[in-house]
Order: sequence, then C-alpha cells, then structure tokens
Amino acid sequence: MKKNVPFFLSSNKHQAVTSRLRQLFLGIALFCIVPLWAAVQINSVNTSHVSCNGLSDGSITIVATGGSGVFQYSLDNFVNSIQSNSTFINLPATNYSVYVRDANNHTDNTWQTVSITQPLPLTFNPTKDFIQSVSCHGASTGKIRIEADGGNAPYLYIINSLDGSISYSNTVGVFDNLPATTYFVQVKDANGCITNHADMVVPQAELLEAELMSKTKIVCKGNMTASVRFKIKGRTEACGLLKADTTAYYSAKLYNITTGVDVLEGEFTVTNQLHPVLTKNIQVPVLDEFGNPVINEAGNPVKKTVKDTLYAEGCHEPTKMGVVPAYTVDKKGFDCDDYISIGKLGEYAYRLELYRRNCQIGTKFEFVIERSGDIPTLSLNGVNPICDGSSEVIKATIVATPATTTYKWILNETTIATTKDLTRVFTMDDNQGKLKFEAKNTCGTVVSNEIALSVLPRPTGIVTTEKGYLCQGQSSNVTAFLAGKAPFTYTLTGNTEQTTSNVSETVSMSPASTIDITFESLSDANCVATPADITGTSITVYPAPSIDITVNVPSPMVSGRYVTATVTPGFVDYSLWINNQEIEALATEENVFKSKNFVYGLSSNIFDTKVEDTNGCIWDFSKTEDITVVLFPNVFTPNNDGVNDVFLEGYNLKVFDRLGTVLYSGTKGWNGIYNGVTVNKGVYLYTVDILDENGDTVIIKNTVVVEK
Repeated sequence: MKKNVPFFLSSNKHQAVTSRLRQLFLGIALFCIVPLWAAVQINSVNTSHVSCNGLSDGSITIVATGGSGVFQYSLDNFVNSIQSNSTFINLPATNYSVYVRDANNHTDNTWQTVSITQPLPLTFNPTKDFIQSVSCHGASTGKIRIEADGGNAPYLYIINSLDGSISYSNTVGVFDNLPATTYFVQVKDANGCITNHADMVVPQAELLEAELMSKTKIVCKGNMTASVRFKIKGRTEACGLLKADTTAYYSAKLYNITTGVDVLEGEFTVTNQLHPVLTKNIQVPVLDEFGNPVINEAGNPVKKTVKDTLYAEGCHEPTKMGVVPAYTVDKKGFDCDDYISIGKLGEYAYRLELYRRNCQIGTKFEFVIERSGDIPTLSLNGVNPICDGSSEVIKATIVATPATTTYKWILNETTIATTKDLTRVFTMDDNQGKLKFEAKNTCGTVVSNEIALSVLPRPTGIVTTEKGYLCQGQSSNVTAFLAGKAPFTYTLTGNTEQTTSNVSETVSMSPASTIDITFESLSDANCVATPADITGTSITVYPAPSIDITVNVPSPMVSGRYVTATVTPGFVDYSLWINNQEIEALATEENVFKSKNFVYGLSSNIFDTKVEDTNGCIWDFSKTEDITVVLFPNVFTPNNDGVNDVFLEGYNLKVFDRLGTVLYSGTKGWNGIYNGVTVNKGVYLYTVDILDENGDTVIIKNTVVVEK
C-alpha cells in the first residue's frame, strides 16, 4: 500500500512564499479603502405646522444629497422611526431631530433639529357671554352674544336650535331677534378649527298654565250664580321675580265670548290654598328605605326639620295671603299654585287672560257655564203590556237640578196619585186609557210624560184526564187545553216545561201514586196565568197488592203425588200456570191449585199467577220453585255385598209374589228373605202406603226385580 508523505519546504523557500503573500494582502487592503463616493448631506428641512391646537396634522420634509443608494430617514436616530419616504406626516406640535443615512449606513453630517408649532386653543371668553330673554311669551326678541379667543382670526360664529329649525352665522358673534329655545353654539377660525360652546338657552317669558279645578252650573235660566276655579301651574321662574320686579304689574281680563264684551264686574279672587303657612323650616316625615313613614314606640310618625324651599324661592309671600278684590292690579302677581276663583257668572262662554305689563303670561283659559235646572228630563219605566189584575209599579226617572218637588199621576183626566212612583192594580177597565205623569221643580218648570195603557187578558188552562182511576203501572192520556195568545209556555205537574202554539196538547202519564195534575206554570205571549186561571184534575192510582204463591211439595215427592200451590187470598179472581200449563183451581178454594205433572229428578218450575182485585186491577206474579221427584228403584240385589241389599227402607212397604203371598210387610225395608230363605230371582209386586197432605193414605203400586 502507498502511503501519503508530508510535503515540507525548505526554510529559504518558506520565507520567500511568506513575503510574497504579505505583499499580495497589503495590495488588496489598500485597494479597498480608497474612497469612491461623496458624503451624505442634508440640504434643507421644510415644515408644515399644526392647523388647530391639539391636532396632529404637521409634517416634515427632508431634502438630502450625496451618499450611495436609497436613503433612509428617521426622527429618533433610527431607533423606531425609520422610513424611505423623505416626508413625515400627522405630526403633533413639538421639536424634532432629523437623520438621514445611505445604503452603506453612512451618516456623515446628517443631524438637524426642527420645530413644529400650533396655534393657541380656540375658546370662548365666558366673561363676554350674554343672553337676553324674549320680552313676551312667544315673541322673537331674545339675544345671544359670544366672543372667541385663540385660534387664528377671523372667526365665524354659528348658532343652531336643537331641533334644527333655526340656523344663523356671522363674524361678529351677536345674534338678535331670537325666539326662546336652546341653541347649540360653535365658532370656526381661519384654519377651519371648530370649538363648541355649552348649550345656550334663551328663556321664554313666563306663561302660566291653569288646571280647571271646579265649575258649577246655574240652576235656573237667567241666574248669575255659577263659578269656576283654576289652579295656576308652572310658574317656577316667575316666582323669583315677584319681590324684585316692583315696577311690573299683573292684571286679569275676563271676556264674555257669547256676548262679545269684556266683563267689568264680578267676583274675582286670587288665594293660596296649598301653602297657607310659610316658615323658614318645616317638619316632614322620616321615611325608611321602602318609602314608608318611620313610626316611634308611641306609634307616632318620626319627623325631621328641613328647609322650606318655597319660602327660600320667594313664592307665597306672607303679605300676599289676602284676597284681591278686583280684576285690575295685583302688583305682587300670581304666585305658584295660586287658586283663581271667579263668581257671579251666567250661562255664557268665557275666556280668562292673565297679563304682566303688556305681555300675556297665560294661555287663554276658556270655559263654558251651563244651565242644569231649567229643563228636567223625565222617563217612565216600560210597563207595557200590563196584564189584567196585576199590580204594577211605574217608576219615573227624573234628572233635574234643582230636584223636582211635586208630582201628579193622571188617568183619563182623573188624578189617581201624587207620589213619584205609582203602584196600582190594573184591570181590563183600564185598557186603552191614557196615563200621564207630571213633575215640577223649584224653578217652576213642569215636565210631563204620557203613556197609553194596554191591559191584556191572562191565559187560561184546563187539564183533563182520559182515566180518573189507574192501576199502578198503567197510563192515562192527560190533555192540557190552552186559551190566550200563542205561543204558550207551560209546565204540567211532574213534567218538563213545554212551548206550543196549539190550543191543546196531550201527554201520556203513568203516575206512581194518586196525583193532582195542574199547571205548575202557564204563560202566553203576553201574560202569566194566576191560580184562578187554571183548572186541574186528578188521577187515583191503586197500588199494587202484596202477592205470593206458597208451594207445598209432599215428601217424598214420587210420581202420582200432588204439589199444592196456594195464592195469597183476598182477590176476586185467580189464575195459575205452572211451566206455562194452566192449572185449574180447587172447586172449594179458588186460590188453591194442585198438580202432579213434574219430571223425575230435580227440576226448576215457574209458577205464574194472575189475580184481579176488587178495583178491577189485574196483577201478575211469578215464582220459581225447585222440585225433586223421587223414582223408586226397580231392581235390587240382596247378596250382602253392602250395595243395594235393602229395598225401600223407611217406607210402609208390602211385597207380594205372583200368587199374592205377602213376602214382607214393614218399614225397615225388605232384604229379599222370606221365611229365612232368600227368594229366587224374579219379578215381585210391592205397595207403598203414603199419607198425603190431608192425612189420607195413598197406595203406590209397582214391581221390582230381584237379582243375585
């Protein structure tokens, strides 16, 4: 394998190489530091100052030359403010240091300081503000004066009403002939800077409102006795003027709208009714957090002393508590919440006007005085039609001021009562009569009302029945005959209400017991019947009797024996059916029946009876009876096996052979032995003696087969 061998220079050669390298590097270094450009230099800085105090609309423009490549500009030595645009905008007023560098970061001779300024703040001079109220309510005589400071003159003053209906502007700041309202005020300087003034209010001259508290009417035509009462409202600003404005006077004018003339005399008063006592301090209740009065241990409200604000505002001066006697002058004016009362008024329309100097200080309070007592109104309650014989109350409804005092009821020119309400029994004799009512009040006015009487006959009703007597459970047709004016509405005893236009109606009735049938109610199209108008009927109902069937079954019940059925006695006729087969009664007892036709074994048998009582009523009764018919055995086996070894034990039995020989006689039953020997197989005759229900002996004969 070939190995790498290190390369070594001799010392002389090494020195030569080293010297050559030094010369080479020195030449390169000298070449690099030779300058190839001009230095960066700021030639000029142009500024645009802030237009309005507090804005940031200033600018700086830098003009620089020299250097290499694209310049960068800064206002804080390239810490945060770095841009390639030479103009800085939106700057506030202050001092700035400007910097420029080229693409190689050379910044020779690049630093300068410049200032951006701003005008003084645009403001109003409050000492120059002036507001003048309008002279009379509703007039346009108000005035506003304002003056601006700061900014850049000249100024433009602008005012606008808040609702936008008024807008004025000028360069002097004085605005005349303004109506009362609130104005939004601005000023604009030469730079277009705008500042706002606090809203300025041109006060309205006082204008009272009045609330009509009460009004009376005259009683009789021509009277001058009515009065009105107003309460003055909304006079908060005027209250403070009362003490100082001693040259002003207040007056009231009352105008008769109906006649078109001023009222020159009458009763006119101004009084304070809400605050009759004025003090510098007053006691008011202490309230808890829920607004309820606090109560002490004694149960009394806790009070505290507070300042009487009405006293402090100058309203309701104690010297003005008297009555103003005339319409003309009250130099103290109309206070807050005063009452104005006007009397001696007639039946006219009026207008009240209040003035301060020549300015009307109140709306035109118009009112009308009415007359109430001259023409009463009268009406009578409706009483038509009136039914014959009915007691009617006829009431008069009267609206009258003053009240009526005398009354008169007149029937066919005859006075029948002098009361306000009339109670009378009307008969058919009053039909088509004229009933008149008169009433008179204290003014002497008579009012009347008249009605024509219509007295109508009442309906009548008769009830009949097809049958006057019924057996319980039977029915009878009941007919209601009606007379009057249809439709009729009626209720028969035990029935629901019916309405018909027919003069008769028939209904089937099945009363459970004797009953009286009548009209519980009856009315026609006009009137209601009374008991005197109704004729009723009655139905006698025979109650169902107590019926029973006694069934006597003989024991034992064997073929040929009779079952006896006995029906409750006391009826005039009897019939009996057993299982739908009619049975004849005994000749001697018509309520006793016998039958022997029953099937062997246990059977359910129906006994039906029909009886007639002394009233001719037929009654049915049914009863079910279980009967067991015994069948004697026809075979027995006397072989001592314990089964069927004895024949008819317990009966009076006799057993015979074919020759008639008595093989057994007794009641213990035959064991098949005769003379000690069991008889042979065969047929044997037997008889059984049984007593019937009458004690007579009944002999039953039959045969039995003996088996072994």
